[in-house]
Amino acid sequence: MKILKRYIVLVVTLLGCFSHAQNDMTSYKFKDTIFFELDESYFLKGRYDENLLYIKDALKDEGSSETFLFKIMERRSDIAPPKKIENFQQYIRNSDFFNEEKKVNKLRDYRLASHLQNFTIYLVDYNCEPPKYFRVYPLTEIE
Repeated sequence: MKILKRYIVLVVTLLGCFSHAQNDMTSYKFKDTIFFELDESYFLKGRYDENLLYIKDALKDEGSSETFLFKIMERRSDIAPPKKIENFQQYIRNSDFFNEEKKVNKLRDYRLASHLQNFTIYLVDYNCEPPKYFRVYPLTEIE
């Protein structure tokens, strides 16, 4: 009888540990990945830090105290070619984060950065062979 009780306690304990581990695994969320083409006429490297990439729409935005930018986190060339590559300028201009009709604060820098932080983002440079992939993180800089 004592052996049976020990066996039942052991099984219940193991089941509890297994279900807890399974809950931890299912609670982790993977981010969707977006690929944008690295258009050198739209992206500008930072003056003092080449790992910072500014966009022209953010730099031209008069009256804004914030500036949207990307920080390069990783450089890779071993990624399989993506099925779809977006144009970042079109992505912004067709979004709710950009209002062409406003004279100042056309780009909602902070909201754009907050939105894009929900994704894993790569900028693809096709000027190299093989293409380079830059994993970037969206930020805002307060002036």
